[in-house]
Amino acid sequence: MQKSSTLYNETQESYKIEAKVVDRENGMQEYDNIRMVRVVSKDYNLLIMEDYMPLIGEIAGSVEVVTDSDVIRFDPIHGFFMHKKNCFYLLIEDHMAEGEEIAEADDLNDFDDSYIMEEFKNAGIFKASSSSSKTDSSKTTKTSEDSDDLEDLDL
Repeated sequence: MQKSSTLYNETQESYKIEAKVVDRENGMQEYDNIRMVRVVSKDYNLLIMEDYMPLIGEIAGSVEVVTDSDVIRFDPIHGFFMHKKNCFYLLIEDHMAEGEEIAEADDLNDFDDSYIMEEFKNAGIFKASSSSSKTDSSKTTKTSEDSDDLEDLDL
């Protein structure tokens, strides 16, 4: 009797998640066939798996990228992360010393993240904004400086 070729074989299972990590020290590192991503910060603890909802956030803690054979750990770090369409992006702004806490901005206006957004765009994480032109003097269109960066996320 011949065995069916459709039997589940756990050793050949592949995962859809890929991860891209941008770091000043190591540049961009890419990982694929990711089983799950753990994000642990002082305010939350996330476990991101395939087809997880889109999200974006700041991390002051640790991130673990888990494959079948390895756990890649980034800690303690301060940075920003995004998960979109089974791709996890991590921008590590700073490696913290053990026990060090990140000083939070008193007001969102005090926090300048323009260089962080530029790093994400350079890494190919966000689409480049296209600038609009004016068709005539009576009609004006919104310029790229006025557009919100979140519109580029395509969630």
